[in-house]
Amino acid sequence: MTRLVLLPGLGVTARLFEPQRRAFPSLEVPEWLAPERGETLPSYGRRMAGALGPVGGDLVLGGISFGGMVALEMARHLPARAVALVASAATGAALTGAAHALARAARGLPKAALAPPRPVWPVVAWAFGAKTPAERALVHDLIRTARPGFAKWGLGAINGWRPAGAPPCPVRALHGADDRLISARKVSAERLVRGAGHLVNVTHADEVNAFLRSVIESPSIRESAAGDRERVRAFYLACGHRALLAAEDRVLVAEREGEIIGAVRFCVEEGVQVLRTMRVRTDAQRRGVGRALLQRFATLLEGGPCYCLPFAHLAGFYGEIGFREVAPEDLPPHLARRLAQYRAEKPRVDMIAMRRP
Repeated sequence: MTRLVLLPGLGVTARLFEPQRRAFPSLEVPEWLAPERGETLPSYGRRMAGALGPVGGDLVLGGISFGGMVALEMARHLPARAVALVASAATGAALTGAAHALARAARGLPKAALAPPRPVWPVVAWAFGAKTPAERALVHDLIRTARPGFAKWGLGAINGWRPAGAPPCPVRALHGADDRLISARKVSAERLVRGAGHLVNVTHADEVNAFLRSVIESPSIRESAAGDRERVRAFYLACGHRALLAAEDRVLVAEREGEIIGAVRFCVEEGVQVLRTMRVRTDAQRRGVGRALLQRFATLLEGGPCYCLPFAHLAGFYGEIGFREVAPEDLPPHLARRLAQYRAEKPRVDMIAMRRP
């Protein structure tokens, strides 16, 4: 059974997740640890990971807003299968101008200044995107029970947060299109909820719960071992590929119930990193399998550029991990020849060259 662990927003309690607990009765919401003096977000995430206790079996981490940021740091120290971000971000740069100003100011403000007086509560509710009386009442209660000292530390920690790359597992994200605290334009969310703000897990609970369920049901991603070679070859043949695998190729596979449903190759050719042969089984397409493989692929990359030769309509997909289209003449010679060969073999299919970074 999958263990679902979610962290709430900055300094607030597990009550924020009441709409999710109704859908996931076994949901775990850890208590916030007291931050140490001058502690960074990576350090705090490491301590929160240690406080989670023994992790056996299948683990999905996630969080809302600040909680998602901490979950990302925790995932560096836990065998999580995936991280689910809701109204959150993978970098502090995604905060809106107003949120950034508050974060910068937080370091010099007394704790009491971060507990807004009752007349200001409606403004805070507006910032969170609360619209109905029940939603505004929830925001007011969260304000009333929040820990100002924790909020003061957290805002400063976000402002100085410099993530050390992506965690070693897929990161999935849902965001409100009208979020006033974390800009939807600055996050790479696979699901953008129209009309939703920062309180999207409450105002659009059904959509958030469906997203979390899709993360829980997503396949496991791992690097294939030597004993998987024939299974990988059979998968590629079934997908219509020639399955010519070099001995040094590293292959990531997506599995569900013991069956390979997706794969991608990481190759080093003439000293150049290349993404090759991304395939997802037909009945598993449009379910996040390719995206999970792609995000895990990014963790394999070392210094220097990486190239791929995809179909033109997939440029946005590969762009999610930083690939950008380049001219054929900017390719290493062997890849330029390969692209020319592909285009000659399939003149009606538009294939392009991409590079990262």
